[in-house]
Amino acid sequence: MAWYNKYRPNSFDDVLGQELVKSVLTNSLTKNKIKHAYLLSGPKGVGKTTLARIFAKELNQINTNSEAFIDIIEMDAASNTGIDDIRQLINSAKTPPISGQYKIYIIDEVHMLSKQAMNALLKILEEPPSYIVFLLATTNPEKIIPTVISRLTKLNLSGHNINHIIEKLRSIASLENINIDSESLNLIAKRAGGSQRDAINLLETISTYELDKYDISKTSELLGTLPLDLLDKLIAEISNSSITSETITKVEASGIDPNSLLAQLLDHLLDLSFNNSSTNSTLINNIAQVISYQLPISSTTSAIALIASNYQANIIDPKTNPNLNHQEIGIILPKKPIVTTEPKSDLYQKISLTHKNLENFLEELKKDSPPMIKMILTDLFIGSVETNNICLCVTNGIIENQIKSDKNFQWLKQKLNDNFDNEVNIEIQIQKPTSSPNHTQNTVDEEDFILESSATDEIEIDNKSINSQVKKIDNSKIFYKIYKQLPKEIADSTIPVYTEQIPNPNTIEESITDMFELE
Repeated sequence: MAWYNKYRPNSFDDVLGQELVKSVLTNSLTKNKIKHAYLLSGPKGVGKTTLARIFAKELNQINTNSEAFIDIIEMDAASNTGIDDIRQLINSAKTPPISGQYKIYIIDEVHMLSKQAMNALLKILEEPPSYIVFLLATTNPEKIIPTVISRLTKLNLSGHNINHIIEKLRSIASLENINIDSESLNLIAKRAGGSQRDAINLLETISTYELDKYDISKTSELLGTLPLDLLDKLIAEISNSSITSETITKVEASGIDPNSLLAQLLDHLLDLSFNNSSTNSTLINNIAQVISYQLPISSTTSAIALIASNYQANIIDPKTNPNLNHQEIGIILPKKPIVTTEPKSDLYQKISLTHKNLENFLEELKKDSPPMIKMILTDLFIGSVETNNICLCVTNGIIENQIKSDKNFQWLKQKLNDNFDNEVNIEIQIQKPTSSPNHTQNTVDEEDFILESSATDEIEIDNKSINSQVKKIDNSKIFYKIYKQLPKEIADSTIPVYTEQIPNPNTIEESITDMFELE
């Protein structure tokens, strides 16, 4: 049998703490003022179900009438949440008690009932038979619907204080012949967080190691916490900005997780502060601040470094300590080889702005750009470069509108500023590309696209090069033809391409039907 059941109190006198609740229940018994429904609420492991059972036994006077125990019915709402379970309870409640004066229902974790089940329970709470008493227990009273709450006598239980828990643990240790010192009992009581049941479980857990004596060092190791001497050493080293690798190794070897380390450091510093053994309020505030960040800290070394960094940043604050100079945080760790990263490419180093550098930069930018930017850069060419003023040209209004949009324009400007020495000013114009020293004509291979004009404005073409003498071209009559890639009947056909300004759809004349209509 688990120790928390083995040593569960059997009377109000055995219950440590909860004086107010015990007083209300005992007064109800002595003055015979029994309410039809009670709600016992509070944290886990503080005695809600235990007090309900003791009160039920006293109501039916089990000590003198053991058969009345049959009229005490316990129900776990966590595993009986549905409306059918409550209907069954209501039907059984119609039957008077067999041996005792009352028919008593103890419903544990009542907040787990469904909304429909609570509404069904509400009916019998409104008009209960005179022999019915409900004792409801919960850790979350806020989850019970208000109409049910309003019909209950509410009793709030608080967490046990450390002295009560230590007293209970010392009594159990004596009965189980466990040799354990007061410091160890104090540590267990603190780890339980006000829950007497959790404290008894921890004592039972460490007793399985069957040591001849449990001192604070062994108990800390078994519970996965740091010994007090190691805590004191760590606090001193953080305060002196000289954390040694030896201390960090010991902390890591303890197996404590980062969050537990932070909580234990804060708890220990608060204890020292209450005992007037420490006046280091700055470190207390810093640890509390680090805990409040709720960072996903993966190691105790990271937690220690974060505390030290935060502490050092605060103690050198000129507002609070104007006479202190900045010092590096003294975390002394074993030396490790320094891994260097590859130097950044020339593309991302600041260079002077020239026509050639800008041309190379735009070509490189095409290789790794968002799809929309890549389409814009394909149509983009340099108009002029003067000092830090750049004129960039596009061939049509659609691309102009795209590049002038806030998002695309700022993206391009940021890239240019990151690459060149001075902040650049960008001007966007619509212009047709012309032959210039910076725009040389390339040899056209037989597999490439070949430009063909209409019969009236011919451009002489052979399969290897384009004649340098280019006549004036009527842009509305430009065609593209693909050679040696399509069947002859398709290769001989031509498709006109409209290259003029696209008309506004709202002002377009009715005579224009389709500007892309085939000839």
